[in-house]
Amino acid sequence: METFFALLRENNIYIRLVDGRLSVKFPGDSINEKLLEQIREKKQDLINYLSKREYTSIPVIGLKDSYALSAA
Repeated sequence: METFFALLRENNIYIRLVDGRLSVKFPGDSINEKLLEQIREKKQDLINYLSKREYTSIPVIGLKDSYALSAA
């Protein structure tokens, strides 16, 4: 699945799950038909894959005049 997502990224196509449905974003007015067909064929696999992923959000910190940099 990671290989397929890499192919989509190479073509500036991004997929995410919104309310249990796939949301597909791409530049311009049309999408490559071959890639669109692959997305349709893999639809349920994509939904399953994305629904099992755990995403964490970046915490919001308070507004300050300056922020300390740290090496991670």
